[in-house]
Amino acid sequence: MFLSDRGKIPEIVRRTTADLNSAIVCLLRLDAPIICTVQGPAAGGAIGLIAMADFVFSSPRARFTPAFPMIGFSADCGTTLTLPARMGYARAKQFLLLSDTISAEDAKQSGLVDEILAEEDFLAEAERLAGRFANGPTLAYGGIKRTMASAPARDRGRA
Repeated sequence: MFLSDRGKIPEIVRRTTADLNSAIVCLLRLDAPIICTVQGPAAGGAIGLIAMADFVFSSPRARFTPAFPMIGFSADCGTTLTLPARMGYARAKQFLLLSDTISAEDAKQSGLVDEILAEEDFLAEAERLAGRFANGPTLAYGGIKRTMASAPARDRGRA
């Protein structure tokens, strides 16, 4: 992009984020369990993708930064929905507002990461779990995900 095109930047960003947000909605509605692996730095929209996963594996060297306020953006990419579900409302809000970089260990303690795995075991463990899901009761997994996704909207007396 050239300097003379800078007036087009807001429209390019709007189109790109609209497409990304549509993809995130599709992933949130997916019946299959989603496994996410994080091996290095993750920032911005990647945080939303990580938080919407059903299982998150991290290497010890992973780092997580929301980054939205640092670039003058409001939280996007599903983070206002997915981060509170993983980390709790207060912790997610602080994470987004402060936009501090956190380590893999801090991400695990906060609930963003489920398990920290050694580099040599990392992909094998994710593949093992994916195989378990692929060979398991896939219709039941879909039913569990749909029921849990609708739980916040239901009256607790009918849960």
